[in-house]
Amino acid sequence: MAEKEAQMRAVVENVPGGVFLLDADLNFFLTNNRYVEIFNIPDGLADKGKPIEGIIRYLAQHDVYGEGNVDELIERRLAQIRSDMPPPVEVSVDNNRYLMVYGQMPGGEQIGIVTDITELKEAEEQLRKARDAAEEATRAKATFLATMSHEIRTPMGGVIGMIDLLQETKLNADQRQMMGTVRDSAFSLLNIINDILDFSKIEAGKLSLESIPVSVRDLIESVTETMVPSAADKDLRLVSYIDPEIPASIMGDPIRLRQILFNLAGNAIKFTSTIDDQRGQVSIRADRVASRAKKKVTVRFSVSDNGIGMDDEAVVGLFQPFSQAEQSTTRRFGGTGLGLSICKNLSELMKGKVKVESTLGKGSTFSLTVPFPVAPDNTTQGGEQPLSGLRVLVLVGAEDTRAFITSYLEHGGADFQCVDTLQSAAAAYKADSFDVVVAGSEWRDEARETVVAELRSVAKEDDMPRFVLLTSDRGEQRGMVVPDRVVVEDEPLPPASFIRAVELATGRRSPEATRVDLITGKAKVRAPGIEEARAMGQLILVAEDNLTNQDVIRRQLNLLGYACEIGADGVEALRMWRSGGYAMLLTDCHMPEMDGFQLTGSIRDAETDERLPIVAITANVLQGEAGRCIAAGMDEYLSKPIEMPKLKAALKKWMPAQARTEVEVSDAKLVEAGNEVADVSSSPAVDVSALTEVFGDDPDTVREILQDFIGPATDNVAEIEEAMAQHSAGGVRSAAHKLKSSARAVGANELADLCAKLELAGKEGDLSTIADEGKKLSGAMEQVIQFINGF
Repeated sequence: MAEKEAQMRAVVENVPGGVFLLDADLNFFLTNNRYVEIFNIPDGLADKGKPIEGIIRYLAQHDVYGEGNVDELIERRLAQIRSDMPPPVEVSVDNNRYLMVYGQMPGGEQIGIVTDITELKEAEEQLRKARDAAEEATRAKATFLATMSHEIRTPMGGVIGMIDLLQETKLNADQRQMMGTVRDSAFSLLNIINDILDFSKIEAGKLSLESIPVSVRDLIESVTETMVPSAADKDLRLVSYIDPEIPASIMGDPIRLRQILFNLAGNAIKFTSTIDDQRGQVSIRADRVASRAKKKVTVRFSVSDNGIGMDDEAVVGLFQPFSQAEQSTTRRFGGTGLGLSICKNLSELMKGKVKVESTLGKGSTFSLTVPFPVAPDNTTQGGEQPLSGLRVLVLVGAEDTRAFITSYLEHGGADFQCVDTLQSAAAAYKADSFDVVVAGSEWRDEARETVVAELRSVAKEDDMPRFVLLTSDRGEQRGMVVPDRVVVEDEPLPPASFIRAVELATGRRSPEATRVDLITGKAKVRAPGIEEARAMGQLILVAEDNLTNQDVIRRQLNLLGYACEIGADGVEALRMWRSGGYAMLLTDCHMPEMDGFQLTGSIRDAETDERLPIVAITANVLQGEAGRCIAAGMDEYLSKPIEMPKLKAALKKWMPAQARTEVEVSDAKLVEAGNEVADVSSSPAVDVSALTEVFGDDPDTVREILQDFIGPATDNVAEIEEAMAQHSAGGVRSAAHKLKSSARAVGANELADLCAKLELAGKEGDLSTIADEGKKLSGAMEQVIQFINGF
């Protein structure tokens, strides 16, 4: 027995820590010297047979267990030791830290081990300090980036705002092109800044997503329409498709979804070209993916191209930050190499997945698949069937366009038949009755007229065909509605535009119901005076501390026909609001004295009956401002630089629904920012209302048509003047007839009337009248040119 106890003592003395053994009555059976040394235990207190309570009392009196009532500490510690599983206890002795653990043996005996954890605790403390320092550095970085975001975007807002305003003034073609280049460059710089800020925010784990109702149709149409100019510059075919089975509204983050689609579509256009007879093509789609989830809908967004493509090696690192498929890509095409990495991170935040399928030399397809909660208004696109009962003959060669059209027709409730050739179309029309014929954009010019003439020739006299004519030419008369045909652009072909065209062609919709003001913010309205606007209930209060931005927002509002008063900070704006008479508040979020959040809170607290619409305008894109704005009581959030269409949409949405006096002004002169109004006493050189009726509602298209008119019209004038010099009445008649027709087509009515007089005089051989009227020709043409250059 003595030998076994000696062996046990030898073992415990060699354990690197304090060791003690207790019998079933919690009396000491054995301790090693290290245990006594750690706690400086007096002689005899830990001898064999001594109760553990004596040591506990000693340690409690020396604050080993911490501060507190000694008797309470003893009772609590004894209760822990007597439990089936005594918890480990950390104690401190002479600035060292120890961990005391117990183990219970089968006979009720207990073994205790005391381990020095001083170094471990010091390491933990160092790690904690390092973590705190890292978090502080991250917070400092985030604050710095937020500050830099605001400081960079604020002057950029002034630059882009003034560019937008300049584009609303009289510019010739070269000036307009230069302004467009400046604007594109400014937005490219903003995109680079946003990429860096977004990546930093993702890296810091600070990026969060909104969950608000989103229209997939509006999202795809907006992205596609924005990309049209870029695609047109490279002569690319840009098409889009929105699955009609996608619900009208899903819950998601529209800003981040748009960001991903812009990035993918921008890359597709960047890396795709039209070479020889192979036309480059980019397709943007949204398809519903089958899913078992009842309260969610899975949508697959995809962007496909037939561009340069990639091999498997290039695809591997594609979604890594600061990476592009090849180093030469950056030099050739530009970019930060952050876009796809940001897309991948955003998709993961959405619980979705982004992937790529690519073949070198043939093109790529990037897709984003995301499960979305369905918004409360759970209906599919359009809901009703606007084309129910219609019979449609589809003569479209492009497979993708034909598939899109038939999908929209089927969902719209129409019956349809597809044919490939004019002969088969004529046979089908002769054999059956159709309400409308859809002809693809491959039927151009004379070929299209041949289609119209051929189908008319086989039709019954009381069943003449009506046509929806697709066109890929943005300069053509798209949106044109005449008794038997509607022209609609198919690059891209928004479903709403196609459905509307079919409705127009079949008489189910009135052209008047589709007409939209052609010149937004131009020469249609003037800004009322301050008191006039107050009396109308249309006066806007602006809270903005930056002088440049004050000027920009005032000019933008004036150009849109609104008057405003400006407070230089929240305090001044609050004082002005209390005086009454404001219909709406536009407020910067970050201002001295009182910021936009505090201003909003003060107004909301003080409001009694009517709620003031409040829209935030801020340059901060880093800190989730949108959520903060809504939480603060604001109604909407606009990010600087504020683009005119977005500002107009916000005003239309939140301004009180009261009639606003619109003052018609000369379309030859734009409303000056401020309260100056163009002279309305003279007639415009070009009748813009006529253009609206003929050429649709796209100002860019009208501008292109007018610019295209100048060259041939100038040649016609030269022909007339040459014929006059040669005293050729017949020559004057012929040239005047040509100019009369083209002038009338674009709405240059005074010029057309003058040409009609010259034509008649030429027909009658009246050289005297030709000489008198001919003197006016150069001046009339110059007025038209000035109008067009200022349009």
